[in-house]
Amino acid sequence: MQALKYKINVIDFSDFTNLESIGKGKIHRAAWNDCKTTVALKSFQEKNDEFFKELKAFIDFYKVSCHPNIIGFYGVTK
Repeated sequence: MQALKYKINVIDFSDFTNLESIGKGKIHRAAWNDCKTTVALKSFQEKNDEFFKELKAFIDFYKVSCHPNIIGFYGVTK
């Protein structure tokens, strides 16, 4: 998986339960069993090298921000 190339955490999809569609597009609320927390899962069509490069830059930018209004990023799943 290209996510590993960019050192993006990969989470097994089977770790999520109770998927519920929220909002428009491909966004779902799910229970993350390992962390006992509710998360949002967003689906992306683009999965090429350029996509992961931009995603990694986005993650690195927001990783330094410790603000209550910025949603945390935990990783990707397949």
